[in-house]
Amino acid sequence: MNLNGWNAALNLKANAWLGLAADFSGHYGSPFGPSTSQHTFLVGPQLSFPARVSPFVHALVGGVRTSTAGVTDTSFAAALGGGIDSRVAPFLAYRLFQVDYLLTRFGGTTQNDVRVSSGLVIRF
Repeated sequence: MNLNGWNAALNLKANAWLGLAADFSGHYGSPFGPSTSQHTFLVGPQLSFPARVSPFVHALVGGVRTSTAGVTDTSFAAALGGGIDSRVAPFLAYRLFQVDYLLTRFGGTTQNDVRVSSGLVIRF
């Protein structure tokens, strides 16, 4: 099923190329009639190439919470992916794209999904 939503991430840099990323997302829709929401909360290492155009990769683990028609379940989730950021000012970049393979486990079954996002990056 396809859901639309948001993605927010924090990356605490240990040095110019290695950081600890915390990634949060929310996805919403009604693909089969009843309203569905899914929220992920993930953490893990992120490697970045420090340049004006900066590719990055990350491996994240954590959880996912899904709610459909009042039934809520929380389970394991993991994401493996990366993207490219383009710096537009000292404290601002644009994430050209981020693509993640998102694995979740509900009811003893593995779900394999793709998560795609783009947007502003604020750097501190």
